[in-house]
Amino acid sequence: MNIPQNIIVHHTLVSRKKNPTQFDAVDRYHKGKGWGMIGYHYLIEADGTVKKGREENVSGAHTSQKMMNYRSIGICLTGNFDIEEPTLKQCKALHSLIVQLQGKYSIPEKNVFPHRHFATYKSCWGSLLPNDILGYCKEEIGSENKESDLEKWQEEEVKWASKYVKDIPALLAGNIFSIIALIHRAVTGDDRYNQDK
Repeated sequence: MNIPQNIIVHHTLVSRKKNPTQFDAVDRYHKGKGWGMIGYHYLIEADGTVKKGREENVSGAHTSQKMMNYRSIGICLTGNFDIEEPTLKQCKALHSLIVQLQGKYSIPEKNVFPHRHFATYKSCWGSLLPNDILGYCKEEIGSENKESDLEKWQEEEVKWASKYVKDIPALLAGNIFSIIALIHRAVTGDDRYNQDK
């Protein structure tokens, strides 16, 4: 019986470059250890696919310290985060899953841990990653949004330039009148300073 009060995050310690999809391999490995099935409640593949392991009310086989197998949801991400970082898709899926589980079981953010919090002899969920799992995911997701905003702004700038910039050679040559005319034309739409007329 499992009573979820905590969320514990792991990594498989197998690089996704070596094996991009790992659920079946982990399941076989855990069965070979006599655990019946995969020890985690969820596993997140490199492409962000969330695969269900144990039922949430079934005790896990992922964190034996402090009886956490009976008091937590175990989530594992594929990859070796001692040498690589999670993919953006994994970060999005992990963040979404944690938030969903927090709501379902009233688990506070302070009860979301990397495995190493309990198994202090391990680096799990990876030495490249901080203890603040949700903060890390939010930062990664935010970085993507910033890059997306920059790309959108660059596209708009190209459209603007193709519409308004008609005196690029003079502009590049540093002709101050062309620069002023260009700014005026862009701001007011008044084309009377266009030297091509």
